[in-house]
Amino acid sequence: MASSSRAWLAAFFSLALSTAAASAEDLELRPRHEVGDYYLLSLSSSEATRAAARSVDGDRISEELRLGYEAAVVVLAVDAAGRPTRELHEEVKLTVARPDASGSLFRPDASYEVHYRRDGVRLFVDGDRLDSRAEEIVGRILAERFENTLEAELLDPGRPVEVGETWELDEAVVRRFLAARGVDVIELGGPAIATLRRHPDDPGATELVIDYRIPVDWFDLDGVPAGARVARTEALLQGEIRLAPHGPRIPTARSAGLELVVDGSRPGLPRGAPAMAWSLRRTERTQESVVRLGTATAESSPVVTSRTSPR
Repeated sequence: MASSSRAWLAAFFSLALSTAAASAEDLELRPRHEVGDYYLLSLSSSEATRAAARSVDGDRISEELRLGYEAAVVVLAVDAAGRPTRELHEEVKLTVARPDASGSLFRPDASYEVHYRRDGVRLFVDGDRLDSRAEEIVGRILAERFENTLEAELLDPGRPVEVGETWELDEAVVRRFLAARGVDVIELGGPAIATLRRHPDDPGATELVIDYRIPVDWFDLDGVPAGARVARTEALLQGEIRLAPHGPRIPTARSAGLELVVDGSRPGLPRGAPAMAWSLRRTERTQESVVRLGTATAESSPVVTSRTSPR
């Protein structure tokens, strides 16, 4: 009986271990592109800043900016790592909105080539380069794409992970990632972590999501006027990466939000008057989705046949 029980337990644990091993997921956060890849890109970013000083006049400053970008994208060239270096963006919609004005930067059927370079992007139409203002705005929003940030390096656990597993993010990469977003971290507010889970709205329970959270207790703030004192800073970056439900677990959508809080004081005027408190609140949000359509053809992309060959 004892030997039978031991055999049953051994079989049970063997099955349990094999099931756990099978449930581990390989995350492909840096998918390789190939020339001809065709996909729909939707990307939006928003910034909102509120600043206030408790003075006699109650000084307040408020700024908001929203950018939206949609395009059908064909990959024209890639580097050795499979990252696009040249793309064709068709049917581009680029909207800019502020509280006092909004509009579209391009005509509805805009189409141009995007060349990715170390110092930014270059836009070309029939070989002619677009103006620097258009490049600056398009480059600003394309820089927020998942594959153009350090997010993949930040979240990559370097090994298969199981659904429900949480892992700690590399602090050096965390600091670099936040510095690229203008937050020079002095002290984190706790561990920066990521968790792999199943998407709650997926009835088939096949779509996976990576959630991550990075708290910051203290960061350096540029542009503080001389004599002003910073008493408190806090920041919180949270994000969600949705992974493909079938095939390679590559990113298909993401959302991220950064919240900054700064409180301080400045000398009162005239000299000797009580100090005046001031505060700054800032939020930055990004959303992105990628729908892969396969390989571009003359039917799916009317101008692809004349643009996919190298110059």
